[in-house]
Amino acid sequence: MDCFVGASTGALKGISFNDSAFSNINQIASLRPKQDEITCMSWANEDQTELLTVQMDKQLKLFDATSNEYTTLFTLANGSGAVKGIKRTAMGTYISAVESGELSVSSPSGEIVKELNAGNNLITMVPNCEQEGQCATGGKENPLKVWDIERGEKIFIAKNVRPDELQLRVPIWVNDIRFIPKSQNIVTVTGKHQ
Repeated sequence: MDCFVGASTGALKGISFNDSAFSNINQIASLRPKQDEITCMSWANEDQTELLTVQMDKQLKLFDATSNEYTTLFTLANGSGAVKGIKRTAMGTYISAVESGELSVSSPSGEIVKELNAGNNLITMVPNCEQEGQCATGGKENPLKVWDIERGEKIFIAKNVRPDELQLRVPIWVNDIRFIPKSQNIVTVTGKHQ
């Protein structure tokens, strides 16, 4: 498979570009779209052979591409709303963030070890692949924040841009975040297409 896609119906699909084909990884007939919608995905290992998915009902699942097994690990117990980011650390713990703003670290069994407040209306949580234990969050009226999870604190909070040409406040709306490799730079995408 060249690509994996998580659908709002709950289907996890594997896509092969060479064959122009896709296959459903889970059983489509048993899906419940309102609960099984896949809200976020991330690689669980550096080899990119294990894929983490989180459903709307907060079930954390692991797909092993080498054995084609798709198993439920546990249900995330933090906050309300959809899970907006997930990451498995080198120590085997899981960092997750939900819409209501809870940024949590869970043990391999699912017990919450640490919880931070990243602010309401969270849209995205992205780990820094070059700095273990560091991630960034943002959302609607929720500015970019960079977190040191191990110390349990914010290490950076972005300021809003200057008012527009009419001197009106520009709304904060962080839709996505990326750490630029081998630098101290971060790129954000806004809901205002900026």
